[in-house]
Amino acid sequence: MASTETANTDNPPRGEMEPAKVPDKLPRIALSILFFAGVIIGTIQANKKKGSELKVYMTGAARMMKGESLYRISDTHTFSYPPFFALAFVPLAALPEAFHRTVWFLINAGLLVWIFVLLNRLLQPAFGKSETRGPPRWVFWLVVIAIAGRHLSAVFQNQSHDFIIFLVSLLAIVAVANGQIKEAGVMAGIGAACKATPALFLVLFVWQRKFKAVLLFFVVSIALTFLPDLLLPQAEGGTWLVSWINTLVKDIRIGEPADSSGVWGAWNVLNQNLAGTLYRLFTAIETDGPISWDVSLWHMGRPGLKALTLASQLAIVALILLACRLRYATNLSEDERTFRRLGEGAMILCGMVLLSPMSSKAHFCVLLVPAAYCAAQALYRKTDRVLIALLVAMFAAGTLSTKGILGENLGRRVLAYGTITACALCALAATSWVLLKTSNSAPDALKHD
Repeated sequence: MASTETANTDNPPRGEMEPAKVPDKLPRIALSILFFAGVIIGTIQANKKKGSELKVYMTGAARMMKGESLYRISDTHTFSYPPFFALAFVPLAALPEAFHRTVWFLINAGLLVWIFVLLNRLLQPAFGKSETRGPPRWVFWLVVIAIAGRHLSAVFQNQSHDFIIFLVSLLAIVAVANGQIKEAGVMAGIGAACKATPALFLVLFVWQRKFKAVLLFFVVSIALTFLPDLLLPQAEGGTWLVSWINTLVKDIRIGEPADSSGVWGAWNVLNQNLAGTLYRLFTAIETDGPISWDVSLWHMGRPGLKALTLASQLAIVALILLACRLRYATNLSEDERTFRRLGEGAMILCGMVLLSPMSSKAHFCVLLVPAAYCAAQALYRKTDRVLIALLVAMFAAGTLSTKGILGENLGRRVLAYGTITACALCALAATSWVLLKTSNSAPDALKHD
């Protein structure tokens, strides 16, 4: 009789199980339908769009295949990336032009799916061992998309390269979380060969004494940087790297926004890095030229502005170092350490877009990681008013400031004030707040506030 009762308990009638299972499947079915509908609509829209960053990459790759000059400031949109990035687009450039936009959209869609899969795995410690029941998983992702969706959509709108840099950087974070230090150095090195900003991982590697990662970072990034010279050398001789430095890098100044004739302008509403926003806020300009409005709070002057910018940039680096101290992760369980590594990686991603010489809107797609990390902390673990306020601020500065909500003119005006910069600063603050609260050396009152 007892065995019969056990069997009935372990194997309830089919009719009693189905109501509990069906709701669990509905979000997955709905997500699948939305994904495939998005792929179809996105493919159509990608081929209809007039302007595209893809043309810049295709032009660069085509010129490299011919050995022609790659960096030309006379171009309307100059190819401004390290030489390896042009080589990476050679396979796509070799296809008929009619297929470029469709294939590139599908590649970006695939990269984004890969990013979500990796991020979901890194979030499992928060999902699996939540201190409270928490909302259904689909509610969590809805919150994350509400905060970061605007930045993800910008990549598709601009048909830009940013998911490549995002994915490689996230793979470096995954490697660190899994204790694969060599692999982390390799992935960060690949990212730096494509675009210099992932070099910020070096700060984390050195700070946490991951010297094998530092060594492999330099080996991989240097090897990939000179690989185009071996496969597709310049017809006029010399290295692609020297051409890049002489044409573009030489004009970059520490503590100042990127300003290079024919490539970047110091006053650029699209440049949402810290230096660019501070320049717009503290530099008075004439509004009878190409710029229609002055958003400066007051005119600080170049020396004072440079000092402010440098101090602000150093403060960001200092905050990253403070939150990512190696001893904060000692004596943590494997799951807790994995979740913490995700937060440390989120700090680096925020630093990449804030400290880069040029950070356009699509670059901020990486804010998906701090948004997910902080939302998981708020919804499934310990939360507090500060964290909630910073998440709301991210939503307001990012999502609610779009041109689709505010209109074309007002949207561009608030962008000039640095709304996306503010969103990234809130993400950095929220992530550091969680990391410092949950460090094993934080006071109990701070941990359980």
